[in-house]
Amino acid sequence: MKNIWHFYMGTLVLISKGSKAYYCWVLFLLGLMAIGAVAYVQQLNEGLIVTNMRDQVSWGFYISNF
Repeated sequence: MKNIWHFYMGTLVLISKGSKAYYCWVLFLLGLMAIGAVAYVQQLNEGLIVTNMRDQVSWGFYISNF
């Protein structure tokens, strides 16, 4: 358990150091994650109709990703 704690603390130290460009990149990636989370919640609430998949090809691509 002690090794895991040191691993997590070391990881937090590593991700907290960086240049301004690094923080901009991390903020951009977090924004993309937030957009994806909102879209996922919308799909859970309203169903797959929000995906606008109207033909068999798009459904095939969607299902093949599982």
